Amino acid sequence: MTLTWGEWRTDPSADPGKPATHATPYGDWYENVEFGDARSSDDFDHCPQTGAAGVFPGLPLPRLTLPRRAVPPGGIGTPRPRPDPRPGLTGRLRPDSVILGVIDAGIALSHDRFRRPGGTRILSAWQQGGTWAGQSHLPFGCELMQAGIEAAMAASTVPLGVDEGAFNRRAGLADYADPATERWIDTEAPHGTHVADMAAGFDPDAPGTMRDRLPMIVVELAPRASIGSSGSFLEFYAMWAIRHIARTADAIWDALFPDHAQGGFPVVINLSYGLLAGPKDGTMAIQKYMADLNAARRGRPPLVIMLPAGNDNLERGAAVLSVAPRAALDWRISPEDRTANYAEVWTDAMAGAPSPDGAHPLAIAVAAPGGPAGPGTQGRNGQVCDLTLTQGATSEVVARIYCRQNDNGTAGTPATQHRHYYVICTAPTWRLARLAAPSGAWEISLWHDGRNAVAAQLFVQSDQDLTPAHGVARLAYFDDPLFASHDALGRPLDTYMMDTGL
Repeated sequence: MTLTWGEWRTDPSADPGKPATHATPYGDWYENVEFGDARSSDDFDHCPQTGAAGVFPGLPLPRLTLPRRAVPPGGIGTPRPRPDPRPGLTGRLRPDSVILGVIDAGIALSHDRFRRPGGTRILSAWQQGGTWAGQSHLPFGCELMQAGIEAAMAASTVPLGVDEGAFNRRAGLADYADPATERWIDTEAPHGTHVADMAAGFDPDAPGTMRDRLPMIVVELAPRASIGSSGSFLEFYAMWAIRHIARTADAIWDALFPDHAQGGFPVVINLSYGLLAGPKDGTMAIQKYMADLNAARRGRPPLVIMLPAGNDNLERGAAVLSVAPRAALDWRISPEDRTANYAEVWTDAMAGAPSPDGAHPLAIAVAAPGGPAGPGTQGRNGQVCDLTLTQGATSEVVARIYCRQNDNGTAGTPATQHRHYYVICTAPTWRLARLAAPSGAWEISLWHDGRNAVAAQLFVQSDQDLTPAHGVARLAYFDDPLFASHDALGRPLDTYMMDTGL
């Protein structure tokens, strides 16, 4: 068994001007390495978002991995204006209502905490991985309106109430004959149902009017095999979901209260789904989109979007290194991990637009357990470097480093600062019929020319199972003997700063 690092080379997926090949580092690695282990490609399509650049102006959009049944003919284009929503509504809405949007996975539409006397409080439920039903106002998937949810509930009624399992199958939320569908909804406590209950759950028989003033619009995210175990495409599905909730709430208002001075419903959206890594400076595509969306509402109440924070603070997923002139940190990857692992290395913001040659200020070397350190030089924006494992007559790429730049410019606005980053990807450490990446401590070394101290921010990316309850994803972590999770009295530390002395 031999591990060999190659040289930096041009990365075709880094060119946003070529939609057929453009992808984020996560998307490129997922499609080319991890996706083949996740599900059969016969069940999924990699879809360019043709025409969607007009929906999300100024943002490079990757191909999205979707169940084939969810993709409209011709792929993902610009959705048409939604039709009059009133035929799909059965409840009486008040202009002083607040729309509660929930974006998650495993939202039980028939759960009694989301009901009202005689029906449901859910006005719209978009299933992003659902079977395409010709609804041209959607980019993919299918939507159930309030009337459709209530019809499925009525058809699933048994003496003790609604048979939720029968409802889920009748509404297309679970299909055990289709390998591209998920069954989160049939587990004992699906995440989306728990979150939706905390955000908007009420006793359906409780007196008072508060329940009736809080209708819901929910979005069931695309399957985990589409999003990726690391959340490869999460922010782009979430952007489509936010857009759908805002457009649906506004369309309902315009249909019911066209002359009301308020201009629209207040909308509060909960997205309890997140990524551990990323720039964390407001420049992610979804953050830019949320700002642009609110700026364009023109007289409507603003959107309020609740985002997750804090779940993994003690998981050793973040580190800050002072590279003066060299620093190193172990990234420990567990054995028998059936999903890919990812780590990011970011510089601090630098003044001005990115340099023309795109050279990263830090050289990087990554050493797999039992393998050489490489590449040992600086990458340039739009380059990649591969680690190849050779065993007998078989060779396979088991790790890759992507070099990219990130700037704070928006459409029509030049960048005033920029950052450089590396994304380190490894193959799973357990694969049935392909060579796997080594498990153990992967050493990440960084250095520069010695003239100035440079801070590097390192993050481990999310890692979750592609299917419910498999337990095959194991989150990698930064391993340092100076890390402490508890103080001298045994109390968990909220945050821990450490100096490695390098």
